[in-house]
Amino acid sequence: MRKQYVFGPVASRRLGVSLGVDVIKASCCSLDCIYCEAGKTVDLTCQRKEYVELEKIKAELAMVLDEKPVLDYITFSGAGEPTLNSRLGELAQWIKLNYPQYKICLLTNGTLLGEPAVRAALEYVDLAMPNFDASSEEELRIINRPAAGITVESLARGIRLAAAEHPGKLVLELFVVPGVNDSDESIARFVEYIRSFQHLRSVQLNTLDRPGVVDWIKPAGKDILKKFIAALEPVIPVEAVGRFRYRSAALGGKYTPDEMESAIIELVRRRPATADDLALALAVDTAQAQELAEKLVKQGLLCAEKMERGIFYSAV
Repeated sequence: MRKQYVFGPVASRRLGVSLGVDVIKASCCSLDCIYCEAGKTVDLTCQRKEYVELEKIKAELAMVLDEKPVLDYITFSGAGEPTLNSRLGELAQWIKLNYPQYKICLLTNGTLLGEPAVRAALEYVDLAMPNFDASSEEELRIINRPAAGITVESLARGIRLAAAEHPGKLVLELFVVPGVNDSDESIARFVEYIRSFQHLRSVQLNTLDRPGVVDWIKPAGKDILKKFIAALEPVIPVEAVGRFRYRSAALGGKYTPDEMESAIIELVRRRPATADDLALALAVDTAQAQELAEKLVKQGLLCAEKMERGIFYSAV
């Protein structure tokens, strides 16, 4: 059976070992973000319906999860905005009933969190990561290019409600676009908005890692990200992912040593990875990831092959 809706597990720089679940048709979203890895939005909409049949997704998930893979998260993500699928909550509930050992993450642009039915689905989710990339309407227009009716205030209201109803479940993702949302004035506005989002777990700073939809967008440098960290950290724990990595001490470590070894084995069993790839997934530095991988090679649990991009580790 060829899988259409389930992908991975993959090494995610945000979530570790992640099994992706795509619950929406390609390029269907309520935003047309300039940095989107899925490309330009074709169907710009806020209409919720069953875009992908629930039973088909369940069948693919059962095929994978019955093998008991080692995962950090089952992640609702993919080619469009997951909360547009009106049966998302049913799917999350089914996973929790049948595979309670797995945690669920929802990657969302946050535009529909103002709807009670969408917030109700968060009951079955362990982690929700809404985006909040704009501190003004101009930034929203340039970065996110929303469907009609979506404003910074409507986004903020939905996040406030979701965080209040599901305390500790939300990690806010803020995508930094140099020259658009990184001025001192913008950062000050972000701080005030985030201060009003009570009960968030943390803020995760992100920036361009792969080509976006427009050619002028560039990655934010270390100095820009440090400005955000300095401003936000007095208010909330902060993590930066990507080439420049940072993690507030309040967030603690992500894995025990044994858990890291298991995670590495599971990652490379699905797809060979370099030490840099593993470091991003495990939220450790490259030297530590390489040390662990080499240890597993010596134990006969991994193979190492030198290639153009570096040493790739794979399962025996």
